[in-house]
Order: sequence, then C-alpha cells, then structure tokens
Amino acid sequence: MSMPTEPRGPEMVPPNPSGQPVSPNPAYPQNPAYQPGQTYQPNPSYPPAPVYPGAPQSPPDLSVEAPVERVGRGLAFSLVAIPAGVVATVMLWKLGFIASLIPFLLAGLAVWLYARGAGTQARRGAPALIGVILVGVAASLVSIVATDIWTAYPEYGAASGMSRAEFVLVNLLRPDLWGAYLADLVIFLLFAALGVIGTVIRLAKAPAASA
Repeated sequence: MSMPTEPRGPEMVPPNPSGQPVSPNPAYPQNPAYQPGQTYQPNPSYPPAPVYPGAPQSPPDLSVEAPVERVGRGLAFSLVAIPAGVVATVMLWKLGFIASLIPFLLAGLAVWLYARGAGTQARRGAPALIGVILVGVAASLVSIVATDIWTAYPEYGAASGMSRAEFVLVNLLRPDLWGAYLADLVIFLLFAALGVIGTVIRLAKAPAASA
C-alpha cells in the first residue's frame, strides 16, 4: 500500500544565510533607488521608427524627345550645295580633270547642310532634298559645256556680233555640241546616280523626327 502524497505548495526561495542583501544581476538593468526629493526620470527610449511613404513614386520620365525637323530652314541651307558644286566642277574641268566625282560629293554636302539647318536628318523634307541634289547635278553638268563655250567666244563668237552670254546660250541649245561630250556625260551621270541612290539609302535609315 502506497503512502499518501502530501500536497506540495509553492516553492519558496531559501533564505540568505549570510543576511547580506543580494546584488541584482548586472545583466539586467534596474531603475535606481528612489531618493527623497528626487524627480523620477524615465529610462531613455528608442528613436521612433522612420515613416515610409504609403505608395512608391513612379520613376521620372527619362525618354528623350526627337528633335523637330525644320524643313524650310534645312532646304535653305542645302541650296548652298548647288553653287558650290558648280564652282568645284568648273575648277576641276579647267584644270583638265574629269569632274565625275562632283555629283557624289554634292549629294553628301547637300545632306550635311540640310541636317545643319533642319536640326536633324531629312525625313519629311527628303523628297525636296533629293530635288535640290538633282538640280545641283544638272547645273554642274551644264557648267562643263558652258565653260568651254565661254572660253571659245573670243575665237568663234566675237565676229558674230553676239554678246558672250548670248553666244553661250545659243550653243547650249545645240544637240550636236552635247554629242561631243557624250563620254564625259555618261560618267558624270553614273556618279550622279550613285550619289542620289546613296543619299536615298542614308535618308531611309535616318531616325524619325518630330513633326
């Protein structure tokens, strides 16, 4: 037969046999003992948590707007290529060189001048720019024949009683005179076609501009 189990009460902390006050554990901070006349100072508190915005802000728009194409100003700049091409053609022709490279250079100069004036490569003004290039090529071509006629005036035109300008104009309208330049004209027109085609390809690859 088992012995009855005595009920156990709450465990008691054994008394301190030395009678000395027990020091608190230094790992746990304690409030200082109250002194008469002393104002209670609360323990230092932690700083409040930062306040975060309720909704994230959308990033700024970093897209770059396309430059505006100023067609009229660009065409005005490109017109300078026409007299420049004529002068270069006449100078090379009088020096005895074939001026077949002039149309190719004229096309590049017209495109560059247009971009400087319009602020961007030609898109809306591309058809008009190609027209400027064709006019420049035609003017350069005519200047080759006109230069020879102008030079021949003292020998062939002075006795006719015509002025030099009239003599040049009359002979420019002679088909047989143009036939004498057939080989030079074919080479000139071939380079002109290459210049125009290269210009069209370059303009087709140019980035679009704002209207």
